[in-house]
Amino acid sequence: MTYNKIANLAIGNKVDQVWLVDSVAVRKTKAGKPFTIMALKDASGTIDVKLWDFNAEDYPELKGGIFVTLEVQIEEYQEQKNAVSRRTPMVVSTPKDLTPYESEMGLSLKEQQEAYDQLMSFRKHIKTPMLKEYIAEVFDAPGFDQRFMQAPASATNRGAFRGGLVEHIRRVMINAMNLCDCLELSKTKTTINRELVVVGVLMHDVGKVESYTVDSTGAGTSRLGHMIQHLPHSYSISDRAFDKVEVVVGRKFDPEVRDHINHIILAHHGVLEYGSPVKPMSLEAQLVHQADMADSVLTNWMEAVVKAVPSRDEEGIAPGNYFTNKRLYHR
Repeated sequence: MTYNKIANLAIGNKVDQVWLVDSVAVRKTKAGKPFTIMALKDASGTIDVKLWDFNAEDYPELKGGIFVTLEVQIEEYQEQKNAVSRRTPMVVSTPKDLTPYESEMGLSLKEQQEAYDQLMSFRKHIKTPMLKEYIAEVFDAPGFDQRFMQAPASATNRGAFRGGLVEHIRRVMINAMNLCDCLELSKTKTTINRELVVVGVLMHDVGKVESYTVDSTGAGTSRLGHMIQHLPHSYSISDRAFDKVEVVVGRKFDPEVRDHINHIILAHHGVLEYGSPVKPMSLEAQLVHQADMADSVLTNWMEAVVKAVPSRDEEGIAPGNYFTNKRLYHR
């Protein structure tokens, strides 16, 4: 059956298909009679459907994240599209093909793999044998690459979609390498341990693989994410990897190197108010923090603009051209 995208629904359409429910709310008319507003969503957008003479409180199985079959009719009300349904929604199992419902901001499998391959190419900067083993202990573990590539970078903000984490860390790595290049041009003749920067970037958000979840309903926070949060969990993964490598190799890591890498992980949010237990105390830690902060701030801004830009404004500017759109840029 052909799926009809929400963005393509037009006045006069009557569509009966499987929908993904975003939320369910019961309201009352002026006369005090209950009715239901069911928000539906797919890869193209969302739509509120009014179900008159229907009280969702009598159907506790109806909630966000489930799929229902429902006939939706698009009518015109006050020169606007108005979606209504006079049928009772029926809960169905999750469709085998989730493509119509997946966020368009998410990375395709090909894009995930490309981002991952580019990120892994930076491992060439890791020269110390034990550090190579340390990174391999985490990233070369069976099945980790697939979980890492599909994980979101957050539950609600930037990167809250499939592939958001690998995309974020790749950008942080590029930021960090560019900052290294710039600082090495400084008259202060700054010496940067690029190896520690690469390791720090790779590991700084690794805990997000288990701290966040993502499926057809979007991104969310796992139980572990709620209770421990990703930053201390990243530190925990790092410390366990150090211990395992020491057992396998049969000797201890240089404590200064081990502590420095764990410090970069714990300090990468930069300030205590943002969740860092400590502030950056080394050039490498400060560099990773700044590379991460730049990506977070700019990506949050860009994703907000993408959502705000209409399909085409009165000047004929297509979405995505944020920097040429003076109205948006100077908002």
